[in-house]
Amino acid sequence: MLNSYRAVLFDLDGTLVDHSNAARAGVIAWSQELGIPPDPARWQALEQQWFLAYEHGKLTHSGQRAARVREYLHEPKLSETAALQLFDGFLHQYIASMQPFSGAAEVLEQCFDCGQLVGIATNGAASLQTTKLRTTGLWDDRLIMLAAVEMEAAKPNPEFYTRALDIVGTAPADTIMVGDTLPNDVLAPIAAGIAAIHVDHAGTGTTDPRYPTIRDLSELLNAP
Repeated sequence: MLNSYRAVLFDLDGTLVDHSNAARAGVIAWSQELGIPPDPARWQALEQQWFLAYEHGKLTHSGQRAARVREYLHEPKLSETAALQLFDGFLHQYIASMQPFSGAAEVLEQCFDCGQLVGIATNGAASLQTTKLRTTGLWDDRLIMLAAVEMEAAKPNPEFYTRALDIVGTAPADTIMVGDTLPNDVLAPIAAGIAAIHVDHAGTGTTDPRYPTIRDLSELLNAP
């Protein structure tokens, strides 16, 4: 499934690491630190709302963080500096709760053993995403970090994949993308001529003849 490609690009959150459970645990612990009732469902909704706005270029990466804090805390007049300082408290708890998905380490190692180039294609910032990889034991110096904040283009913008391929140094036909978010990690790369695999950890049952879907990363191990 991966072996015929020179480069394999992996999404990070929701693909290699369990972002959802870490965010839930993180916001509960952070809310308790602040002395307010935890509301993980509301935090998740705010994340989806404001991160989507960032992905579509409506505000900066730091701006979406600040917006989430202002709304969650019902403090619309918080400065961005103050909001980001508060967000750091959430990040601390979030990172501490981060876990890799089953099979993540083994799949990365298999790619390296096959001599493939391996990229982390993420809409996050390089520093935070590297910290997650180190915390979960997935970091390897051979990984190529393809972070939207530093690349100044976010998935599903086609420019993200154009710049990613330039950095990795492969053609679309020699590259495959593995990720959990259909618009960003599957449909966008396919439109750019890059093969894609949908990772459906939640088992939603989504299928499409344009791309294979897997439930567990271990399905990629030694697959032809």
